[in-house]
Amino acid sequence: MTHKKNNTKKKKKNPKAQKGKLNRNTNQISSYKNPLVRASIKFFIFSMLIFGGLYYSDYKGYFDSEKRLDYISKAWDSFDHFTEKNNVDIILLGNSHMFANINPKNLSMTLGANAFALGGPGSAQHDLYFCLKEALKKCKPSLVVLETFSMNNAPLHQDIPHELTHQLNSFSGRNDIITKIISTPILFSADQFGYAWSKTIRNHNYIFSNTKQLKANKKLIEQGNNKQKKNQKLYLGQLIYYTKGMQDTTVAKFNSIKAPVDGGEYTYNKYTEKYTDKIIELCENNGIEIMFFTNPMYEKNIKDYHKWKSKLSKLLNKYNKKWLDLQQNYSSEDFPPICFQNSYNHPNQHLTHLGALVATYKLADFIKANYISLLPLRQTDIEWHKLFYGQDGYFENFSPVKQDKNNKVLPIHPDIKSNFLKEVIISTQKNNKGQEFLKVIAKLERNQIKAKPNSMDVMMVLAYVENGVEKYANLVLKYDIFHKPSDYIIYSQNIKSIDVRGVKYFAFINKQ
Repeated sequence: MTHKKNNTKKKKKNPKAQKGKLNRNTNQISSYKNPLVRASIKFFIFSMLIFGGLYYSDYKGYFDSEKRLDYISKAWDSFDHFTEKNNVDIILLGNSHMFANINPKNLSMTLGANAFALGGPGSAQHDLYFCLKEALKKCKPSLVVLETFSMNNAPLHQDIPHELTHQLNSFSGRNDIITKIISTPILFSADQFGYAWSKTIRNHNYIFSNTKQLKANKKLIEQGNNKQKKNQKLYLGQLIYYTKGMQDTTVAKFNSIKAPVDGGEYTYNKYTEKYTDKIIELCENNGIEIMFFTNPMYEKNIKDYHKWKSKLSKLLNKYNKKWLDLQQNYSSEDFPPICFQNSYNHPNQHLTHLGALVATYKLADFIKANYISLLPLRQTDIEWHKLFYGQDGYFENFSPVKQDKNNKVLPIHPDIKSNFLKEVIISTQKNNKGQEFLKVIAKLERNQIKAKPNSMDVMMVLAYVENGVEKYANLVLKYDIFHKPSDYIIYSQNIKSIDVRGVKYFAFINKQ
């Protein structure tokens, strides 16, 4: 038997290749054993755990501050939500002297435009510049109203605790990541970056100092309500600080003690000028008109305001922009003590909710006189009316729709022959306890009234039905100094909820 030889040759192992492979494996094993590499890997894993924990804590909101301090987040969330379907025609830009002292809803309804207040408590020009920069990514305004109280001596990097807190809250509330990254090194020093980007780092002291807030946040998280839902109600950025005006004792202090604010001490720094320049430039590059606006403090709260204005004018005059200054030569008839917070020794005095209405209508008149051609006429848009319908100030400016049973125009008896009584509206409203009442609103043609409105009251007889029987009620309406539409003078009064059917009698009476 013949045996065939197997011609298949066995491949010889390359000792060099084997050695190279062995060396690579040995090097990999050695690299893992290298203390520096192992330390780097541990540091990376540890860092990821820390950042992951911070992100989770921030996302859940364990260290969120109380809701009132989180106003800025609410404002920016509402702004982003509003601009998904609507344009903002007027941006009200400033610190609390803007968003607490102007009512953007009433301004919008008076002008037939969309106004929104942006900024933060204590915001200076450099912070407002980035607010505006972010806002312009979402809307194309025709006008920016820049409040002047933000033009001050604030440094770029705050180190005063409460001022730094304001700047941190303003930064935290904004939502655009790119704008926040760009603004971080400008608004904060390197050691403040962590505080700016993480509420957990910023408010970690809650563990020892504010366990009550931690427990409240935890309860919200457990209920699944920790993240604030987008506000479906119309919210345009106003924060109401004060609802009660100055008391007689406070007014007496102003009459007997020197003013707490010296206008001669006002000053601003190079950062104010630099970022005012940048705000103006940003508006001009985007084809946006801009004006300056000064909200008032109580006239006796400031000594020598003309010195303040003189210094500020050196900055503002170079821009050749219009300036509405309500602090100068304002009338106590327009801004009585009820319009100001009840505080004497307060260099940063604010308007009350009612005072903000007075300032709002004055701003509206100024915008109508100077910029109305820039604004859209949204009064003709049904969808726009749906946004504002029933809001505070709506029925002072517009009529209710016919199918609305809770708000309606009252029929006026034909014997009442008046060329200045435009209409009478009853509006169903609720007080703080949820109890319903009626607000009676009489609109009089402004150009037909020759006497001073505050020198007179309005006498009216209303017909109403009770238990199937028609009855009559005498009613005295007072001049509304807070709602001042351009075309009408408003007289109003609140009454209990009854079934009002019409107006039987109308006349002016002298005030008692």
